[in-house]
Amino acid sequence: MPVLCLQYPNGRMHRLAVPTAMVKGEEFELYGRRWRVIGPEPRTGRRLRGGDTRAERALICRPTTAQHL
Repeated sequence: MPVLCLQYPNGRMHRLAVPTAMVKGEEFELYGRRWRVIGPEPRTGRRLRGGDTRAERALICRPTTAQHL
């Protein structure tokens, strides 16, 4: 299941799983705001348990309204 990381203007971040896949540039409504998918989280260089580096990264999303950019 894809994971989104919502980045609020005040710096707060909220992670949540969504039932459908999303792509960079896609927009959606959630929690009273309009969001745009920016892209996947940057890699940290850390390996996951067992050496599996194929784990899906969360997609970074930011509000699209002018007051929140």
